[in-house]
Amino acid sequence: MACTAENRARFPLEILDAIVDSWAPGRVGTKLSPALTGVGNFIAGVETLETFEYLVGQLSKRHLAYLHLMNPISVLTGTQVEIVGPGVAKHFRPLYSGSLIANGGYSFETGNALVRDGFADAVAFGAPFISNPDLVERFSNDLKLNPSNPDTYYSGGAAGYVDYPTAAEQVAAR
Repeated sequence: MACTAENRARFPLEILDAIVDSWAPGRVGTKLSPALTGVGNFIAGVETLETFEYLVGQLSKRHLAYLHLMNPISVLTGTQVEIVGPGVAKHFRPLYSGSLIANGGYSFETGNALVRDGFADAVAFGAPFISNPDLVERFSNDLKLNPSNPDTYYSGGAAGYVDYPTAAEQVAAR
């Protein structure tokens, strides 16, 4: 059997189909990181972009609740996914007609622009929420964000999770 994009996407699609059969099409979503490299043992190859393009197109036919696409943390130069870079949602939006959530490196301004320009229906913020538990308030009031400390992520202690000052605490401290 030739190693085609269809063949490479078969396993995740079969799993998703089984989940959708158990729940319902509009109640199941999935997250993909098409350009994510340098994490775990995943290394992008010449077939990576073609496989994810095929997969996203097939997901569009499944009427999912959402597709969550993650921008890369780092992209190995010289690979096909390098052309996607931090524009994962822009690249894959034409292939997916359902609700699309973009994630990874967006600011308030760039996230709003992505939604405004139709490349995503929503933007998720991970790391900014860790250091800014009041992120929505900060965005709503154009307040400065706390810098985050990735060394404390998932470290098992309270440092980096409950010790970031809220916007109200920062204003009161001045």
